[in-house]
Amino acid sequence: MTQPNSDSKATAAPWAQAENLQPEVKPWWLDPKVMLPLGALLLLLAVVVFWLPRQINPAVVQPITTTAENPASSKPSPTAAESPWTEAQLSKQRRETQDILAELLDKQRRLEKSNVKQWAEQPFAEAMATANSGDEYYRQQQFEQAKQQYLATDQQFDALLSQSQQVLKENLALGLQALADLDPTTSQTALELVLAIDPSHSQAQSALARAQVLAQVLQLAKESDQAIQLNQLDQAAAKLKQAKALDPSSTFLAEKQAELNQRLAQRNFAEQMSAGYSALQANQFEQAIHSFKQALAIKPGAADASSALTQAQNGQSLSQIALHVRRAENHMAAEQWQQAVAEYDLALAVDESVVDTKIARLKANVRLQLDQTIQTLLAQPLRLADSQVYAKAGQTLADARSIANPGPRLQSQINSLAAAMKAAQTPVQVQLQSDNETQVTLYRVAALGAFQEHALDLKPGQYVLVGSRPGYRDVRKEFTIDGSQNPLVIQIQCDEKIASL
Repeated sequence: MTQPNSDSKATAAPWAQAENLQPEVKPWWLDPKVMLPLGALLLLLAVVVFWLPRQINPAVVQPITTTAENPASSKPSPTAAESPWTEAQLSKQRRETQDILAELLDKQRRLEKSNVKQWAEQPFAEAMATANSGDEYYRQQQFEQAKQQYLATDQQFDALLSQSQQVLKENLALGLQALADLDPTTSQTALELVLAIDPSHSQAQSALARAQVLAQVLQLAKESDQAIQLNQLDQAAAKLKQAKALDPSSTFLAEKQAELNQRLAQRNFAEQMSAGYSALQANQFEQAIHSFKQALAIKPGAADASSALTQAQNGQSLSQIALHVRRAENHMAAEQWQQAVAEYDLALAVDESVVDTKIARLKANVRLQLDQTIQTLLAQPLRLADSQVYAKAGQTLADARSIANPGPRLQSQINSLAAAMKAAQTPVQVQLQSDNETQVTLYRVAALGAFQEHALDLKPGQYVLVGSRPGYRDVRKEFTIDGSQNPLVIQIQCDEKIASL
């Protein structure tokens, strides 16, 4: 590339320099014509012409435009005709212009980072054209006009930066609405533009992720609807589950799920009711109750389910009562009164208002009391020696004999009690033997005195003999008469002397 002459330094446009990304420093060339008419001011001119221009040469800025510089088309710099003051003013204007360019570069980077060409390609191109126009003025050292063009570019960039936020907001709203309207293409396009402007926008990131799977979600929802039409509700539920795994926060899927849940509830309710009625007809009351309760869990307060549950519970109660009554009657037939009463109690625990069951229990309990009373008397026959016990036994025997058609157990008890009562009134001969020195007393009967032998007739029972003799220790003998020995021989006498004092 041919190097420009010394006048090209003032005309090199910094915007073009930034665009070419090629920093270029162009020193002033010494012009002998400048020194000839100013010989007296040689030293000053040397400073102004040779040193000062080098210090105020514009700094090279980073490239941001695409305009190429054509040195051949640049007008030659009229440096030879300029004064130091004019050069100083031009340098000042050049610095001001370069300051504006630095800001333009930063804003250009920000706009390009926000992918401005995707949402404002034409306005951005117009701003770049304005900047290139400023370059043309700059190359002609018309710095004021260049600055105005750069300022105009700055305003255009500011407008685009401001517009970027509006574009972001509008496309975010568009993307979210399209997502709600189940329009995956529009939603994805708008949200991608939002993220092109602001890649870190979390709401747009989340919404875009949903928009990207929306087509799959809609397809699965469609397949779910088709399964519903075929009454394949479980398959429909599986499809919705897959869709929700792709987009858990979808309100569209939530509404679909709610509708499907109603259908599933209705189907499950009908199935439980059907199973309950089938069990009820088969007298499987427990299973029927379980099914009707399941139906109520699905549809709380359903009148038909509540009515069916009551019917099943009543059926179960009647069945249980009948079972216990039947068992009780079997026990009564076998004269197992304790077990019969227990079964009647179980029946009344189910429903204590059943009158027949109450009456049956009373009868069973009367027989139980009679049975227990007779068994107690037979277990302790010697108690019949007591007049009160004997009288009670007589009443008990009369009660037992008054029962029509007594069973084998009761008849045996009647016979045994009658025999025991007869034995209790039959005396047994008792032979008492002593030493004729001992004074003998039969408690609650008589004082018998001293004797060698003494005969008595005593009824069955428990008796106590006491013997006493001066100088001897008293003796005591208890004996029982039960009719097993007749006659009964008992010996009593005092044999143990008391030691003398």
